[in-house]
Amino acid sequence: MNLSLLPDLALFVQIVEQGSFSAVARQAGATPSAISRSVSRLEQEMGCKLLHRTTRKLRLTEVGQAYYERCRQIMLDFAEAEQAGDLVVGLAGGVVDGGAELAQRIGERGHVE
Repeated sequence: MNLSLLPDLALFVQIVEQGSFSAVARQAGATPSAISRSVSRLEQEMGCKLLHRTTRKLRLTEVGQAYYERCRQIMLDFAEAEQAGDLVVGLAGGVVDGGAELAQRIGERGHVE
C-alpha cells in the first residue's frame, strides 16, 4: 500500500466524475499536465491503463471502472470518518478519550449517524 498515492486517488475520482483533466486542474490550481501525471503515477503503480484518453474524451478502461468504484467508496468512507471525528470532537469539546463508544456505535450501525 503506497499512501503517497492518496492525493492522486482523490484526483482520479474527480477526473472521472468531471470528465476532464482541465476542469480538475482549474479546481486544484494545477496544470492539466500535472493532473495527467497524477493519473500516470496511478497507472504505473497498478501496472495498467485506467483511462483511454483522446484530445476530446476520457473513457474508463474495464480495470479503471473497477478501480474508480473502489476509489470513490474510499473517498466516501474517508468523508464519513472525518465527519464522525468532527462529531465526536464537537460533542466532547476537545480531545476524545471515549473511542470505544464510537467504535461500538459504528459496529452496531456500520456507520455513524
